Amino acid sequence: MNAFDRSFERKEAVQKSAEILRDMGTALFPLDVYELLSAFGKQINLVPYAMLRKNAEPKPKIETEPKVSPQMMSKDGFCTRVPDALFQYGNDYVEGSIWYIYYNDTAWESRIRFTLHELGHITLSHHHRLHADTLTGMDNSPEYKAADRQADLFSINLLAPAPAVYRILKEHGFSYIKQKADWHLTDPRAPFLRNLGSVPNPEVLVMTAFGLSQPAANIRLKELTSELEVWKQIDPKLYMLAENLPFRAGWFCWVCHTRRRTTSA
Repeated sequence: MNAFDRSFERKEAVQKSAEILRDMGTALFPLDVYELLSAFGKQINLVPYAMLRKNAEPKPKIETEPKVSPQMMSKDGFCTRVPDALFQYGNDYVEGSIWYIYYNDTAWESRIRFTLHELGHITLSHHHRLHADTLTGMDNSPEYKAADRQADLFSINLLAPAPAVYRILKEHGFSYIKQKADWHLTDPRAPFLRNLGSVPNPEVLVMTAFGLSQPAANIRLKELTSELEVWKQIDPKLYMLAENLPFRAGWFCWVCHTRRRTTSA
């Protein structure tokens, strides 16, 4: 771990993702990214790349909307900050930073969901810490790379918190076999395997339950045991909250072919 990694700690990313899940109040998996971002009101604005491709300015929500160009577009998305702006909050105007998250609206939905990576940059104060209103063009900076890794940790722990992933794996009879460094079925009598005719794939299970892409689900499984140790270092109430968050009513598990109610229990 280098000095920059220590400045952008894994625990900080986990803590912040857990706090947002708590503050949502009614968080359900798979997480509704658009609903989550809309909770920030006019302080965070979501804009699709289509608005840039058409060379059209998005309908402004505030007078201080930043100027952006197609050259700033990364593969998935980016965000810009408008510091010291006035924005409406209830019946009043308050001063603070306003954010615009731009995202690639032609990507797969599972990739669009990782727009929350940009929310990580915002809530972890990366722009302030890197002294920049936009982080585009900073790819070669070691400090930016450390911040970007932290934003990745934030987004995966918001979309698929380690305690919630561990819980659903256990419910399907999976345990981590250290010698094989992988998840294997060890409890054929697990609750959700009673009417299953074949052993489910844990990667597909995580993709289905949390709306992740295959690469993201693969990484989630590989890093799950070490990530659980980080979760154990934060407030136990936040750990329990993430572990017990419900799934959406009517969520259908393509692995065990059952339609869930409001929780996976």
